[in-house]
Amino acid sequence: MLVAAGVVVVGFTGSLTAAHALSVPEPAPMPRPIPGLPLDLFPSGDPGTKLTVTFKADGKAAPVVMQLTCDPTGGDHPRAAEACDRLAAVKAEGSDPFAKPAPDEICTFIYGGPQTATVVGTWNGEGVDAKFTRANGCEVSRWDAIEPVLAPSTAPAAVKK
Repeated sequence: MLVAAGVVVVGFTGSLTAAHALSVPEPAPMPRPIPGLPLDLFPSGDPGTKLTVTFKADGKAAPVVMQLTCDPTGGDHPRAAEACDRLAAVKAEGSDPFAKPAPDEICTFIYGGPQTATVVGTWNGEGVDAKFTRANGCEVSRWDAIEPVLAPSTAPAAVKK
């Protein structure tokens, strides 16, 4: 009687292994790319620059609203080519011209003028919502870094240096 039980156990164990082997599917082969069909499923891309710039020469002046696009250069910004060139240069430098100064940054009390600008849109695929003034040394430096983007002209009323 012991012999029969041993045979059943061996036979049962073998049946589980066989059943398990039959129930596990083989992995499917990896799909091959279709020739001539470029699919960009994960675009890395820079969607270009699309900005709305609102400039005010002073607190009482009417706002000047300008549209700026780069890659290709366009919009109604009067200095579009110069502005796009400056943004490309800033990108190559690796800095973010729309970043706010750090809260603990020490800034000089040098007043650069009453001009203000607001920039909203997209630059390098990132959303932009930035405000610029010339109220102190840090803000003047930010302004000067992308001045062609912010000011509609180089006239003294637009930019005081």
